[in-house]
Amino acid sequence: MAIRKNAEVYNLDGQRIRHFTLGDGIEDINITADGVIWVSYFDEGVFGNYGWGQPLGQYGLVKFDAEGNILWQAEQFNICDCYAVNAESEHSFWFYYYSDFHLVHLNKLQATSYRVPVQGSHAFALCHPYLVMGGGYGKNDNFHVFKFNASTLKETAELIFTDSDSNPLKQCVYNMRGNQVIAFNQSGIYYTQLTPECCQ
Repeated sequence: MAIRKNAEVYNLDGQRIRHFTLGDGIEDINITADGVIWVSYFDEGVFGNYGWGQPLGQYGLVKFDAEGNILWQAEQFNICDCYAVNAESEHSFWFYYYSDFHLVHLNKLQATSYRVPVQGSHAFALCHPYLVMGGGYGKNDNFHVFKFNASTLKETAELIFTDSDSNPLKQCVYNMRGNQVIAFNQSGIYYTQLTPECCQ
């Protein structure tokens, strides 16, 4: 079976300039300013085998260059499902995964791991010295605020995002990058940038 090229890159004129393969079971994609492509995978991408010798997403998280060549894979972690990622910058990348429910910071690929007392979160934002993390299973619109303290996290508050009329957002899908938050539901699309003051 031919492996399908499922990633395409276009220029500003709408012309496809290249295409390549990123695998099956993709959870999320973050691209940094230097053209690096971070791809996370859910369980079907980790364990599934649709014509692969070994699934491209077998380690749960892969770093590709702009041409689709593998630069790094999360071999040292036991990722069954990479629930959430946040490409903070070219050198700072964060991910949260099942089944350990650890948050990992890669600083130039050097890993620091934090145990987070939240299970099943699918989004988190960074607003140093704070981490804002989705509430987990069944609590998608509630967020926990943690403060970084050396190699540990201390919960300091809870946070609920609201619309312009101060009504709590409900049944949203959240996408977070650095301290930027995008939420959308059937009512609209919402955007904000977190500051340390709003996390206190």
